[in-house]
Amino acid sequence: MKHWNNPTLTTLDNGLRVITHNIPGATSVSANICVQAGSKYETCSNSGVSHFLEHMLFKGTKSWPTPESLSGAIENIGGEINALTSKEYTMYWAKVPYTQWKIATNILLDMCMNPLMESAEIDRERNVIHEELRMYTDHPSYQSELGIDELMFPEHPMGREIVGSHESLEGLKQSEIQAYFYEHYNPSNLIITITGNFPEEELIQSISGTTNSWIRSNSHINSVEHIPNHIAGRLVTYDQISDHTYINLGIQGLEFSHSLSPLLNLTNIILGEGMSSRLFIKIREELGLAYDISSSVNTYHETGTWLINCSVKNSNCMPAVEAILEELYSLTNSVTTQELLNVRQYAKGKLLMAMEDTEKLSVMIGVHTLLSGTLLDFNKTIEQWDSFTVENLHEMSRTLITNTPKFLSIGGAKVSNHQLALEKLLA
Repeated sequence: MKHWNNPTLTTLDNGLRVITHNIPGATSVSANICVQAGSKYETCSNSGVSHFLEHMLFKGTKSWPTPESLSGAIENIGGEINALTSKEYTMYWAKVPYTQWKIATNILLDMCMNPLMESAEIDRERNVIHEELRMYTDHPSYQSELGIDELMFPEHPMGREIVGSHESLEGLKQSEIQAYFYEHYNPSNLIITITGNFPEEELIQSISGTTNSWIRSNSHINSVEHIPNHIAGRLVTYDQISDHTYINLGIQGLEFSHSLSPLLNLTNIILGEGMSSRLFIKIREELGLAYDISSSVNTYHETGTWLINCSVKNSNCMPAVEAILEELYSLTNSVTTQELLNVRQYAKGKLLMAMEDTEKLSVMIGVHTLLSGTLLDFNKTIEQWDSFTVENLHEMSRTLITNTPKFLSIGGAKVSNHQLALEKLLA
């Protein structure tokens, strides 16, 4: 593959990190702001405050005082604006025609610097978030999906619902939301990433001018308790009225900055990413047990998870779990050189296609910097992929899979009847 130009980092006097990646000829510009504010940094009493705050930043700012004026400024030029809250960060992003880059950066920065957070809007949005939570919990797969996090991070913020609970939402006061904002939303705790076709020097000057009165805060983010050792129960079952059983199986993964994290991502592609993955071929194509099945890797500052999920007919619960575990263990000794070559090409192809998607690229770069503290180096990433051998993959898989806890969260009709049999499989 060609040698890629890497992103550039500029740190302003107030600590704000500005990452730029210019793509000459691109017809769009994407900007995103990553804030170190997520459910990991919450307590039981303010659970959901990160997500609540994400909603409030769309309710108006100093320069765009209403939700309509804020979103309309982006949408009326054909752009898009949205946000998400995760366990370790909140992200706001906008994608606009390349000639309108300044509107995107100005709005995102104003949201993070000057949100109004009026009391009436907070009360109104509280009801909206209650409805959002009801929408999630109404889905039959919800409880088993949340259950795997609760199993793997027992009594820890990482194991809680990011949106919070109905009780915690009702208890959040305006003063608490504002205090959390001032603690987390200061320039040294943010990264703004811009990708696409833009005048780089002018953009840096514009952001510097917009934020020159934004003072670095002396507040420190509250440290969170240590990630727990996995000593809690490994299995949780939820009996529910459903034609399907929802299976979520997990093992401990690797932290974001671990030297083998890129290899784990390649291994996950072999296991459960795409229609040619081992899980898809075995569970769907050969056994016909599920319409879809996939695996995913989640990497965090201090830890990681490796998850598998699918849904099957209730009577196929046990055969599906048995087959999934068999495929997982097969990674410890049966991956071929050709499989590794194939997933290298898959990963390189995905990276190549991401280069023309300014939004995907900005997210990739911003999250990497926030979680690792370093700039994403495309060429180094490719070199890492090429350096791993099948022996490396087998050794890493044995470390993660053999004689380590397996966690299973499963929901379906009378699924608790399988409790003892499932415990034997996980032993």
